[in-house]
Amino acid sequence: MYRIARFTVSIPWDGRRSLVMRWVASSFSGWGVYGLNLALALARSPAFVLFAGERFAMSDIVLDPLRTISVSELARRSAPLWDLLDRAGSADVFIDAPTLLPMSHDGTCQRL
Repeated sequence: MYRIARFTVSIPWDGRRSLVMRWVASSFSGWGVYGLNLALALARSPAFVLFAGERFAMSDIVLDPLRTISVSELARRSAPLWDLLDRAGSADVFIDAPTLLPMSHDGTCQRL
């Protein structure tokens, strides 16, 4: 029997909707800067809470102290997802939240 690992994204106590982004947050790469800006924008969102589906290091983040706290919270919140994805390796994983995927230059979503 084939089993697919499942990650249940808990609904925040305040009722915001969970989102997962499947790229890193970084101050030093194109997609990383996009992920970082998305994380900072959603940190203030009354409707959404973000999870990072790709592990990132806080050493790759260069921000002022207040914004660093927001990104640190994203890393803390995302750690259980990172652990599940590490354990799953190349196996499929079911994530029960909308997942934002990076797109290639031809407009197709990249398989992760």
